[in-house]
Amino acid sequence: MRALSSNDVLRIWEAAEGRGHVERGLVMLREARPDLAEDACCDLTIGQRDAHLLDLHMTTFGRPFSCVAICPECSERLEVEFTADDVHASASGGADRDGANSNEGVVRWEDYEVAFRVPTSRDLLHARTRRSVPEARGVLLSRCVSAARAGVACDPATLPEELTTRVADRMRVADPQADVRVELSCPDCSHAWTADFDVVSYLWTEIRATASRLIREVHELASRYGWSEDAILALSHVRRQMYLDWGGA
Repeated sequence: MRALSSNDVLRIWEAAEGRGHVERGLVMLREARPDLAEDACCDLTIGQRDAHLLDLHMTTFGRPFSCVAICPECSERLEVEFTADDVHASASGGADRDGANSNEGVVRWEDYEVAFRVPTSRDLLHARTRRSVPEARGVLLSRCVSAARAGVACDPATLPEELTTRVADRMRVADPQADVRVELSCPDCSHAWTADFDVVSYLWTEIRATASRLIREVHELASRYGWSEDAILALSHVRRQMYLDWGGA
């Protein structure tokens, strides 16, 4: 996977700005995998999508990750650093990056039998149109789960809570990259907790910040030298910065 160019970053930012979380993930995924058709991108599992976005981050911005967390116990602000390896799900089990290995399964409990497949971006796009979390959850259940009790089909929304928990656990095992968590510990109060890591939000934050910097650089250099945007973006970051520094000397 190649690193994003300055033009790539601006194109992603322009296409994804003002869009929802799922749409932003798809915009970035299509840039990461231009060889995949739009329908194929929509039908990758969430873990497959996130694995590609993690690769895109590593090739463009590097392996280190840094962010800010707030301790839930003492409200201390923590600066957290970790690597791509810390948020890369184990390759054992689950679906691979482009196809389905074990992204479907069956859970049997008491007299219930539940067949499932792990969600895709297409499923999330359908669910996001609902007004409430329970309604969205119902859409995902209807699309990803079929159930029977004593051999008679039943509504997945009526499944006992213990059974839905078992199904959710099996889904996490089947698509581990979709549910990545980071172990954190507060140096002030020693409280330890687990935080979710969302590569879509993280990568988008990096792209948005980079796009903002590029726009400022283009504006300043174009105003100073009369160069076109294409000419400015064709320069490396080091050369653009040198021109900016000289102009302020």
